[in-house]
Amino acid sequence: MPAVSEKFKQRAPKIRLSLQSLNCYVIRDALLTDNADLGIFYRVGHDNAFAMENLGTQRLVLVASPKIENINFTQHNQQLSVSFIINEPQCIFRQIFEITTRQRNITFENTIELWTIKSIKLCVSCNLGVSFLPYFTVCSAQLNQDTFLKEFCSYSIGDRSPLAV
Repeated sequence: MPAVSEKFKQRAPKIRLSLQSLNCYVIRDALLTDNADLGIFYRVGHDNAFAMENLGTQRLVLVASPKIENINFTQHNQQLSVSFIINEPQCIFRQIFEITTRQRNITFENTIELWTIKSIKLCVSCNLGVSFLPYFTVCSAQLNQDTFLKEFCSYSIGDRSPLAV
């Protein structure tokens, strides 16, 4: 987003740009009530009234520190002694993860809620738990090199891909 914002400011220096990091539902609702002119979000339904541009499919991955090596996240009916680290309850990838774990009857020691992807990734790399995030957020050098992806499911947000409205 910083690179896009920089280009916008260069091309339209007199236009005031206000950016907010919000969840998909809040962005959609702000657009529906004319409280925002543009939004980038994952499709979460009831958005047929928008002019949209699909920005692609986003793969979701389970990330963990290498110290969490003997846990099989695909096995059903288990209680894991590891924390799930994620952001707020309306986060679409959190919802997907929680639906899948409920279907598999998998429970976690606890859930840690943090507000930023960066803080989530730092906690995962420090062995505080696991998270389920879009691949593009964890494939960069921001993660500790020891952090790795765990097998969980092959899920992409295709029909819920990021959109420019």
